[in-house]
Amino acid sequence: MVDDLARCQGNGTAMITLLVPHDTQPSRINQLVTKELGAAKCIKSRVNRNAVIDALTSIQHRAKGITRVPANGVAIFCGTVVRDRKERKELHVIEPIKPLTRFAYRCDNAFHVDELRAMLDAHDKYGFIVIDGSGTMFATVQGSTVEVVHRYTTTLPKKHKKGGQSAPRFNRLRF
Repeated sequence: MVDDLARCQGNGTAMITLLVPHDTQPSRINQLVTKELGAAKCIKSRVNRNAVIDALTSIQHRAKGITRVPANGVAIFCGTVVRDRKERKELHVIEPIKPLTRFAYRCDNAFHVDELRAMLDAHDKYGFIVIDGSGTMFATVQGSTVEVVHRYTTTLPKKHKKGGQSAPRFNRLRF
Protein backbone atom coordinates (compact mmCIF):
# COMPACT_ATOMS: atom_id res chain seq x y z
CA MET A 1 0.00 0.00 0.00
CA VAL A 2 2.86 2.38 0.81
CA ASP A 3 4.45 1.76 -2.60
CA ASP A 4 1.10 2.33 -4.31
CA LEU A 5 0.70 5.66 -2.48
CA ALA A 6 4.26 6.64 -3.41
CA ARG A 7 3.53 6.06 -7.12
CA CYS A 8 0.46 8.35 -7.08
CA GLN A 9 0.97 11.60 -8.98
CA GLY A 10 -1.33 14.57 -9.35
CA ASN A 11 -1.60 17.83 -11.25
CA GLY A 12 -0.61 20.88 -9.25
CA THR A 13 -0.39 20.80 -5.48
CA ALA A 14 -3.66 19.03 -4.73
CA MET A 15 -2.28 15.91 -3.00
CA ILE A 16 -2.51 16.28 0.78
CA THR A 17 -0.54 14.24 3.31
CA LEU A 18 -1.56 14.56 6.97
CA LEU A 19 0.35 12.64 9.68
CA VAL A 20 -1.18 12.81 13.15
CA PRO A 21 0.62 11.24 16.18
CA HIS A 22 -1.25 9.71 19.12
CA ASP A 23 -0.86 12.64 21.50
CA THR A 24 -2.68 15.07 19.15
CA GLN A 25 -6.17 16.24 20.01
CA PRO A 26 -8.74 15.46 17.27
CA SER A 27 -9.90 19.09 17.40
CA ARG A 28 -6.44 20.18 16.17
CA ILE A 29 -7.04 18.30 12.91
CA ASN A 30 -10.32 20.14 12.36
CA GLN A 31 -8.74 23.51 13.20
CA LEU A 32 -5.88 22.92 10.74
CA VAL A 33 -8.20 21.83 7.92
CA THR A 34 -10.53 24.81 8.51
CA LYS A 35 -7.55 27.19 8.42
CA GLU A 36 -6.21 25.59 5.24
CA LEU A 37 -9.63 25.79 3.58
CA GLY A 38 -9.54 29.55 4.11
CA ALA A 39 -6.03 29.76 2.67
CA ALA A 40 -6.95 27.53 -0.31
CA LYS A 41 -9.47 30.08 -1.52
CA CYS A 42 -6.52 32.33 -2.44
CA ILE A 43 -5.00 29.83 -4.92
CA LYS A 44 -4.93 31.49 -8.34
CA SER A 45 -5.43 28.43 -10.56
CA ARG A 46 -9.14 27.57 -10.59
CA VAL A 47 -8.58 23.85 -11.26
CA ASN A 48 -5.96 23.50 -8.53
CA ARG A 49 -8.02 25.59 -6.06
CA ASN A 50 -11.10 23.41 -6.56
CA ALA A 51 -9.04 20.20 -6.23
CA VAL A 52 -7.43 21.38 -2.97
CA ILE A 53 -10.76 22.54 -1.51
CA ASP A 54 -12.37 19.22 -2.50
CA ALA A 55 -9.55 17.22 -0.85
CA LEU A 56 -9.64 19.33 2.33
CA THR A 57 -13.42 18.99 2.55
CA SER A 58 -13.11 15.19 2.26
CA ILE A 59 -10.47 15.15 5.02
CA GLN A 60 -12.65 17.37 7.19
CA HIS A 61 -15.65 15.03 6.85
CA ARG A 62 -13.49 11.99 7.62
CA ALA A 63 -11.77 13.72 10.56
CA LYS A 64 -15.12 14.47 12.21
CA GLY A 65 -15.52 10.71 12.67
CA ILE A 66 -12.22 10.47 14.59
CA THR A 67 -13.12 10.87 18.27
CA ARG A 68 -9.86 9.40 19.54
CA VAL A 69 -6.54 9.20 17.69
CA PRO A 70 -5.38 5.53 17.61
CA ALA A 71 -2.37 4.40 19.65
CA ASN A 72 0.00 4.58 16.66
CA GLY A 73 -1.53 7.76 15.26
CA VAL A 74 -3.22 8.12 11.89
CA ALA A 75 -2.00 8.96 8.38
CA ILE A 76 -4.46 10.58 5.96
CA PHE A 77 -3.76 10.83 2.24
CA CYS A 78 -6.23 12.63 -0.04
CA GLY A 79 -6.04 14.15 -3.48
CA THR A 80 -6.86 13.97 -7.15
CA VAL A 81 -4.72 11.17 -8.57
CA VAL A 82 -3.92 10.81 -12.28
CA ARG A 83 -3.93 7.15 -13.40
CA ASP A 84 -4.03 6.11 -17.04
CA ARG A 85 -4.81 9.72 -18.05
CA LYS A 86 -7.90 9.71 -15.83
CA GLU A 87 -8.28 11.87 -12.74
CA ARG A 88 -9.90 10.39 -9.68
CA LYS A 89 -10.11 11.59 -6.07
CA GLU A 90 -8.69 9.11 -3.57
CA LEU A 91 -8.83 9.18 0.22
CA HIS A 92 -6.78 6.76 2.34
CA VAL A 93 -6.86 6.70 6.15
CA ILE A 94 -4.15 4.43 7.57
CA GLU A 95 -3.17 3.44 11.11
CA PRO A 96 0.61 2.85 10.93
CA ILE A 97 2.29 -0.28 12.29
CA LYS A 98 4.49 1.81 14.61
CA PRO A 99 3.78 5.12 16.39
CA LEU A 100 4.14 8.31 14.35
CA THR A 101 6.71 10.63 15.89
CA ARG A 102 5.68 14.02 14.49
CA PHE A 103 2.71 15.98 13.19
CA ALA A 104 2.98 16.86 9.50
CA TYR A 105 0.77 18.54 6.90
CA ARG A 106 1.96 18.69 3.30
CA CYS A 107 0.22 19.78 0.12
CA ASP A 108 2.20 18.73 -2.97
CA ASN A 109 1.94 16.93 -6.32
CA ALA A 110 2.64 13.55 -4.65
CA PHE A 111 1.97 11.86 -1.33
CA HIS A 112 4.81 11.94 1.22
CA VAL A 113 5.18 8.40 2.55
CA ASP A 114 8.80 8.57 3.80
CA GLU A 115 7.87 8.13 7.46
CA LEU A 116 5.62 5.13 6.71
CA ARG A 117 8.29 3.58 4.51
CA ALA A 118 10.89 4.00 7.29
CA MET A 119 8.59 2.03 9.62
CA LEU A 120 8.69 -0.93 7.24
CA ASP A 121 12.49 -1.07 7.21
CA ALA A 122 13.96 -3.58 9.65
CA HIS A 123 15.91 -1.80 12.38
CA ASP A 124 17.95 -3.35 15.13
CA LYS A 125 16.79 -2.58 18.65
CA TYR A 126 19.35 -1.18 21.07
CA GLY A 127 19.09 -0.60 24.80
CA PHE A 128 20.84 2.16 26.69
CA ILE A 129 21.18 3.37 30.26
CA VAL A 130 21.68 7.00 31.26
CA ILE A 131 23.01 7.66 34.76
CA ASP A 132 23.53 11.07 36.31
CA GLY A 133 23.42 12.66 39.77
CA SER A 134 19.63 12.86 39.85
CA GLY A 135 18.69 9.37 38.66
CA THR A 136 18.83 6.60 36.09
CA MET A 137 16.88 5.95 32.89
CA PHE A 138 16.56 2.66 30.97
CA ALA A 139 15.40 2.99 27.35
CA THR A 140 15.45 1.32 23.95
CA VAL A 141 15.92 2.84 20.50
CA GLN A 142 14.81 1.28 17.23
CA GLY A 143 15.22 3.41 14.12
CA SER A 144 14.11 6.89 15.21
CA THR A 145 11.75 5.64 17.94
CA VAL A 146 12.91 5.96 21.55
CA GLU A 147 10.94 4.11 24.23
CA VAL A 148 11.62 4.79 27.91
CA VAL A 149 11.37 1.49 29.79
CA HIS A 150 11.90 2.74 33.34
CA ARG A 151 13.11 5.84 35.14
CA TYR A 152 14.48 6.08 38.69
CA THR A 153 15.05 9.37 40.49
CA THR A 154 17.24 9.83 43.55
CA THR A 155 18.15 12.67 45.84
CA LEU A 156 21.74 12.28 46.93
CA PRO A 157 23.17 14.41 49.73
CA LYS A 158 25.71 17.06 48.72
CA LYS A 159 29.35 16.67 49.66
CA HIS A 160 29.59 19.91 51.62
CA LYS A 161 27.43 21.46 54.27
CA LYS A 162 26.09 24.97 53.85
CA GLY A 163 27.27 27.91 55.89
CA GLY A 164 30.39 29.77 56.81
CA GLN A 165 32.70 31.75 54.57
CA SER A 166 33.11 28.82 52.18
CA ALA A 167 29.42 28.66 51.12
CA PRO A 168 29.67 31.33 48.35
CA ARG A 169 32.90 29.77 47.04
CA PHE A 170 31.32 26.29 46.92
CA ASN A 171 28.28 27.77 45.19
CA ARG A 172 30.49 29.38 42.50
CA LEU A 173 32.45 26.17 41.93
CA ARG A 174 29.31 24.07 41.72
CA PHE A 175 27.77 26.10 38.82
